[in-house]
Amino acid sequence: MDTDSRYGMDTFAALREQPAPPLDVDLDRAIVTGRRRVRIKRAAAVSGAAALTTVAVAAGVLTATQDERRTVPVQPPPSATAAPACRVAALQAPPGEKHLAPTGIDPSGRYVIGAAAGSEETEAQGRAMLWDDGRLLGLAVPGFAPTPFGVNASGVVVGGVTRDEKLAAWVYRDGRVQTLPAYQGRAMVANAVNARGDIVGVAFGDENLTTAVLWPAAQPGTVRALDRRDVPSAALGISDAGVVVGHLGGGPIFWDAKGFGRQPPTVYDDAGAMLGIVGDWAYGIAGGNPPSIREAPATSGRAVRWRLTTYPLPRADVLTGVMPSGITRDGDTVGTSSRAEAQPPYRDAVIRGAAPMVELAHLTEARDSDEATGVSADGRVIVGRQTAGDGAETPLIWRC
Repeated sequence: MDTDSRYGMDTFAALREQPAPPLDVDLDRAIVTGRRRVRIKRAAAVSGAAALTTVAVAAGVLTATQDERRTVPVQPPPSATAAPACRVAALQAPPGEKHLAPTGIDPSGRYVIGAAAGSEETEAQGRAMLWDDGRLLGLAVPGFAPTPFGVNASGVVVGGVTRDEKLAAWVYRDGRVQTLPAYQGRAMVANAVNARGDIVGVAFGDENLTTAVLWPAAQPGTVRALDRRDVPSAALGISDAGVVVGHLGGGPIFWDAKGFGRQPPTVYDDAGAMLGIVGDWAYGIAGGNPPSIREAPATSGRAVRWRLTTYPLPRADVLTGVMPSGITRDGDTVGTSSRAEAQPPYRDAVIRGAAPMVELAHLTEARDSDEATGVSADGRVIVGRQTAGDGAETPLIWRC
């Protein structure tokens, strides 16, 4: 999951002077989102990982000078245009299910993952979902609110689930669900998986300490920390080449295939996170609170993309107008418009690339908001959800 993965080939800058929107999110959407995250809150309370503390990164990570790392060209604000070339349709949903949302898509666009929300209020246990070329499958993951966060082109799915008020990481492959080994017996979540089957995620410890971890495909049944310093870290994405992205000490970081960590160019106060990676491109956020569990779209900070192969340093571009949730191999980013409207529809699903920001087609006009939550590597398949006024969520797929 690198922070640069999906933005366009041009460079962009943040809207520093943009006035605050009249409404950031609507209440119904916030309630639904809160219910989806109840598993995270419960586990965090038990594990002591309720929040990440932003601290200075310890010595040992290669960094560039402040002047080198903050070269971010300024671009005018993007305008939104319609996207008639992308056809939208509702994904298949179980009868009567009103809260079903995709959480990601594999690079080929064949497999889509998602979850039916668990809720302590209604005692709904929730369900993990997998769509195979549009056909809905249920994944029999035992526990409360099982949620998939990553899937590869072979249909291997990873995620997290609450059992006995503690998060456990799991993997679905070859038709079976297995619990992944826990690092030092801690609560765990798996965030992403690459083509080889390498899995990355987070171990939750005491005193707000989180640790980025890797389950290597070459060593089945093992798990190791990517960094052993006593600062919060998380692994949020992994490329097919084995490059891992996430955050360390409150700032973005990527680890190469040999496990060597390096800070990319950053902006503002150096806080943020790399959220995902595809090929040479990573995407993420600058500022805000870096998440330990993969969220789509990002809910704080400003969108950033990095191209990791530029020499001598990766290049950081600030992208305006979007809360990112995915990136293509060409650097185009998908997500949700960051500007909220006073009346519904509050937000729209968008593509942010070299051209002006593109608003994706709507399933219905009577909606509270649309969100894009994932994109295939070639940008031809996008998934997301529509939220209605009563809080009901409809899973969506755009084919472009």
